[in-house]
Amino acid sequence: SVTAAFTNKYEPAQRTLTIAKTVDGNMGDKNKDFAFTLSLEKNSSAYTEAIAYTKGETTGVLTAESGEYSFTLRHGESIVLTLPYGCEYTVTEANGNYDVTITPEGGTPIESHVLTGTLTADTQATFLNELDVNTPTGLFRTMAPYVIMTGTALGAILLFILRRRRLS
Repeated sequence: SVTAAFTNKYEPAQRTLTIAKTVDGNMGDKNKDFAFTLSLEKNSSAYTEAIAYTKGETTGVLTAESGEYSFTLRHGESIVLTLPYGCEYTVTEANGNYDVTITPEGGTPIESHVLTGTLTADTQATFLNELDVNTPTGLFRTMAPYVIMTGTALGAILLFILRRRRLS
């Protein structure tokens, strides 16, 4: 009789979620760190295991605090998160006063600071923050009193002339 021994090892499938950051606009701060949070669910339960990441030349592990992972990105940076296949993800940016547009790779841009989806393939999205401020010229506020005074003076002159003609 022959005996055979088999060892099975299950390795869960992993996928990557890449989040890139771009800042634009005349008041966009390209040196600012923008804060992000990531929430995960796997099989309808919160997923809080440590996850691997690569950010530029740095690799490491993110751990969930209070059920969320936190990271920051600056203009031109991106982070690659290695997540379990089939995870439902929610990436939220605390953007402050910026207008945010998220563009999923190959998708339609959405105006939101929240990205959601189910990770069944390697996925990439770019968060674009724009902040444009029109330069206040103060033209209206500085000219308004003079326009009102000139209008009042012209009105008074016109009234004076009309009354004088009636008396003549």
